Amino acid sequence: MASNGPTDPAAMPQQVFCYAIDDVALASLRRQRDDAPRCALCDREIEGEPGGSGLFLWTRGEEVRFDEPPLCARCATSVGVTAFAHWSCNDEGE
Repeated sequence: MASNGPTDPAAMPQQVFCYAIDDVALASLRRQRDDAPRCALCDREIEGEPGGSGLFLWTRGEEVRFDEPPLCARCATSVGVTAFAHWSCNDEGE
């Protein structure tokens, strides 16, 4: 009896099943990935080097975690100026 497909198990196509556990995971799976970094605030594509980066810091038990997402030049400047303004206002009040 002749076979129409490959008989070697390594040559047979693999079926991959992907199940999302919630709507956020499903949206992440559907989102097209591209190599260009995107700004963490405005979601614009960053051409060349990022203008800066943010800093997310959180703890889980004894473990400290952090993330430095890229920012475009406009958002990096905006965040920096706003942070400086808050810092300088707090120093004057003391």
